[in-house]
Amino acid sequence: MKSFILLFLLFIGFVPFTLAQDDYFVVEAEKMNLRSRPSNKSNIIDKLSQGDIVTFISDYNSEWKKIRFYNQEGYLSSKYLVSIDESKHYENWTKLISLTGEGLECTNISPQQDYNIDNYLDIYNSTQSNSVIKLMDKNDQCIRMAYIGIGEKYSMKNIPEGIYKVRVAYGKRLSKSILEGGICYVSFLVEPEYMEYPDSYDFYIKTGPDKYTSDGVYKTKSIPSYNLTLFMKTYYGRIRPRDSRTNLSEAEFNK
Repeated sequence: MKSFILLFLLFIGFVPFTLAQDDYFVVEAEKMNLRSRPSNKSNIIDKLSQGDIVTFISDYNSEWKKIRFYNQEGYLSSKYLVSIDESKHYENWTKLISLTGEGLECTNISPQQDYNIDNYLDIYNSTQSNSVIKLMDKNDQCIRMAYIGIGEKYSMKNIPEGIYKVRVAYGKRLSKSILEGGICYVSFLVEPEYMEYPDSYDFYIKTGPDKYTSDGVYKTKSIPSYNLTLFMKTYYGRIRPRDSRTNLSEAEFNK
């Protein structure tokens, strides 16, 4: 029995654990080829650029890592991959730990509410990515901002009267950075997508026909509220917005 235990301990001492590995790596080369096999002669699946972040799957050997980039899996040379913490490309970014709600630590907005209006925008994140929602007014100013986790729901309430657009960021590893001039960016570093929904949301209170009662005449009102389900589709090997939406850059999302 003692011999068995000793052999077992010797065995597990040589098991290659990958849990201590970084979850993500940054491409440091100007260009890198994502390949189907761990060989420079194998097929090229995609071309990655400096600063792209990939998800680590496993080490094939000391020269190659198996990774995922969006929904593609392949192999990259280990020589030009570093952890996010080691990368100078992201040295000014800080990882955010967020819960679903409007408590983001970094925003360039002053949230606006009208507590006299009992309305809402109910949002359900049905995607496999975390999301940040921005409610934009007609002047392209953000009045509300919320983080919504995978499969979770959030309700923006007491929205002031107006017509609004919705901008959404999807991705993993929510982070913030303070740029020159004190401008604060909130972005996903891993597999980011930024888009604006084409629909407008009209939150103006509507006045209906007069209502006659024994106590007098009253104006009827309709207070608009909406439900929004977030979803995405696969497009040319990556997760891309549905064709009816507009792609945004990171800078446009953070205006």
